[in-house]
Amino acid sequence: MRRWSLVVVLVLGLVSPLLVGPVAYGQQADEPATKLPPVNPVAIVTCASIERFLVDIDWTFETAGRPELTDFIAGQLGNVNDLKGIDRNKPFGILLFLAPGLPPRPVPVAFVPVTDVEDLIKTVGLGPMKMTPVEGRTDRYELKGPRRSGSIMVQDGFAFLTNEKDFFEDQEIANPIPLVAPLAARYDFSVNLRIREIPSTIRDVVVGMLRTTFAAEMQQRDEEPDSIYKMRKANGTSLLEFLTNVLDQGDQFLLGWDASKENKSAVLEWQIDAVPGSGFGKYLKEVAGKPTTFHAMLNDAHPLTIAGSWSMDKREKKAAAEGMEGLTVELNKALNDNMYTDVIHPGLKKIHDVVQASIEDGHIDLCIQMIALEKGKFGLVGGARVAGAETLAVGIREILDELSTRHDVKGIELDTDTHLNISFHHLTPPGVSDGEKRMYGGQPSGWIGAGGRNFWFCFGTPEVFTTLTQTIDLVQTSGPPTATTPSAPFQVVFRMAPWLQIPPDEDEDSAEREMAQESFSAQDDAARLTVRPTDTGIRTRIQLDEGFVRWVGRSLAQQIDGLEVP
Repeated sequence: MRRWSLVVVLVLGLVSPLLVGPVAYGQQADEPATKLPPVNPVAIVTCASIERFLVDIDWTFETAGRPELTDFIAGQLGNVNDLKGIDRNKPFGILLFLAPGLPPRPVPVAFVPVTDVEDLIKTVGLGPMKMTPVEGRTDRYELKGPRRSGSIMVQDGFAFLTNEKDFFEDQEIANPIPLVAPLAARYDFSVNLRIREIPSTIRDVVVGMLRTTFAAEMQQRDEEPDSIYKMRKANGTSLLEFLTNVLDQGDQFLLGWDASKENKSAVLEWQIDAVPGSGFGKYLKEVAGKPTTFHAMLNDAHPLTIAGSWSMDKREKKAAAEGMEGLTVELNKALNDNMYTDVIHPGLKKIHDVVQASIEDGHIDLCIQMIALEKGKFGLVGGARVAGAETLAVGIREILDELSTRHDVKGIELDTDTHLNISFHHLTPPGVSDGEKRMYGGQPSGWIGAGGRNFWFCFGTPEVFTTLTQTIDLVQTSGPPTATTPSAPFQVVFRMAPWLQIPPDEDEDSAEREMAQESFSAQDDAARLTVRPTDTGIRTRIQLDEGFVRWVGRSLAQQIDGLEVP
């Protein structure tokens, strides 16, 4: 069948980068007296199988309404012996080893499942590279081309390929199936960085390099204000500590992609696992902390929902607290005619104290939503849990009261609305872009207020304030979360279809919008991101509904239709 030729390029495209240039090989006919025992790779790239990829390709064009394009593309690539010699139902990929020595050299070894070596030689021979036996050996072959060459060893039903001279002579290679089968069962394509397989001396060197780099970057720059420097240093120090924990106490990093016609969705996941019993592992497991106070707002129907509820560790608290100190100085400068002063504005001091108390409490809890007020007209609403909402309300009012008396500040109206004893202030921005007016359905403005342990806000046309009060009522009547309330430290739900109903810009490509509108329906337009702890670490998952696959398929079909095919 001609469609197999499509996959030859996939297989060879994966393994050919290993052959970075001609290598002089001097394999001996006899085995050396001793070989190094099998070692575990430090990284694994796995493709589930050729058949799985073909199914994904078929589904992509089928859901796009262009099933004929699978055979069309394969036909243009030409027939390559139906991939005879390659097992189309087993995994293939790359194993990355570290050769002994200082510094250790990375040695990539590709592996391809083989059913018949003679058929494989014929299949490979249809391309620019030729596979020839090594004299006196039944398991060794050379792969030669005009500019590239490599060494092949056939063992355990796999062809192993590398450009490292004599690697197969000195090193035993274990059957890859025990390593890659669990990955292939779970993902179509995956990358697995096995941190614990990297020698500790190498990890220590990397940590040392990171510390040296960060130390240089964290120096205060010429004319950099202390407050800005403090915020930058806090963020940098927190990132360095996290990366150090990953290298010192991390077990593995896993990235995987899986498309499923049966589930009508595609999933991208990445996961960090920590060494069991480590402090880093404990932190990752405890990130979830508590369910969100705003659990009643978690509704998949809205165009966009962003919710976060996670517990901060000592590192995060320190970074956030130091960052807030720097931010307070900069905000105080803005309130003081752009001049630094040690006297903090009373209202800003109240806000500062509330934020610092919330950081010390250690629980970040918030929810932001973009809600469709009507077709093609959005409103933004949101809330955040704070320690001392009444104090925050006083601080906000004191700042806005002073700003409203300044001749260069417009659009501040105090205490325009109340709801559940929360006083709201109305803020109208001085300039709004045409894009924002289209999205919000007119001239937008905002309302902010605090009370009952929460800070609330909304932005849009006047109807959005009614939506905010309804949201507050929903949260208040839903009660506190319970032990059975579903929770995730961070989650996002994005629905494409409502965004496509926003009036277009005059310069927008109408054909692109029309294709997107035809690809998405209200039943298959969601992209969901969730971050959840696992038994060994933490996993981030992005799930895309079939509409996104359809959109990609139609975009690819459009590109193919534009090709000039002889």
